[in-house]
Amino acid sequence: MEVYEYVFAALVMVAVFTAATYLAVTVLPPYRSVSEVDQLKIAAQKIMNSILLNPGYPHDWGSDVSVTAEDLASFGLASFTTFTREAYVLDRDKVQRLSPEAGPFYVPPKAAIDLLGLGLDYGIKLEFVPVLNVEVRPSQEFEVVVKVTSEQGTPVKDAKVTVVAIYASGGELASSRRSGQTGVDGVCTLSLTSPPPVLLITIVDYHGMRAINVSTIGPGASRSLVIGKSLVVDKSVDPGNGLDERTAYQFFVVSGPEGFLEVRNVSCPLKYVTTLKDYYNVYDMGFEEPNLVAVVVVDENLFLVAYKLVPKSYSSIAGEVRSPISYTLERSVRIGLSHYNLRLTIWRMSW
Repeated sequence: MEVYEYVFAALVMVAVFTAATYLAVTVLPPYRSVSEVDQLKIAAQKIMNSILLNPGYPHDWGSDVSVTAEDLASFGLASFTTFTREAYVLDRDKVQRLSPEAGPFYVPPKAAIDLLGLGLDYGIKLEFVPVLNVEVRPSQEFEVVVKVTSEQGTPVKDAKVTVVAIYASGGELASSRRSGQTGVDGVCTLSLTSPPPVLLITIVDYHGMRAINVSTIGPGASRSLVIGKSLVVDKSVDPGNGLDERTAYQFFVVSGPEGFLEVRNVSCPLKYVTTLKDYYNVYDMGFEEPNLVAVVVVDENLFLVAYKLVPKSYSSIAGEVRSPISYTLERSVRIGLSHYNLRLTIWRMSW
């Protein structure tokens, strides 16, 4: 062969190598991304099933105040009772313990990730999105405005609204009830006869989709926690175990004669049990009513309220998820009698 033929052959080989390198750089990453997303999809489905169908262990870890995050052998939010296990019904106490406001009962995300077997490989974020957003605010004296919107922010027309106001009157417990329906703007305005501080229990029903909102109006109400059948009170409110043998009122929701939800209450004596971390007094109520909404203790100098918490999100990292490759999975769930969409986002911490 002539010299120029060898040169030409070398140039062809260089061209082929350059083209192959270019194709590897521009074509392989999309295929790799598809593979990564498939892996995340499989992992998300396994995690979602574990969270929704597994009650965790101990099975009653949400309501047992003696169980800490370190005591958990497995993690799950499914409701568990002796008589039934319903799919996609989450335990309110377990969900509540995902909120930092749960104080000493908070289960940090790292504990959940370790129990789910994710280790340092994955990051996750859970979002509890109400199907019906309920905003309750006072408009003027003895009047409240209830606004109902969809998950997308669209006003919900013709939603049935019931507001029960609970307050102290002469050191005794009193309540009033008002009902109405939202207009085209998703707003329902109701007049109350109760002076603040007031605990408001707002029930919204829209063709079987329900939301229960609990809030307080006016200064003077002291907040505490209700975990299972335990009332947990900060010692700044109760410095000397002064609630021992006092009466608490459990407010709970039942289905009325026509299928509409009604708020009822029952009294129970408080029994001092222990003090946690020198900051929280724990009282035993003796029992917990099904569909418990709130607990109230009242006298001439005290208006103490406690209700279950549902966090907006629960994430292994603070802020928004900014991973370039992630996967999101969503399921419809029920927490108590309220309907939510549980959204799980998962991403790899490294590849």
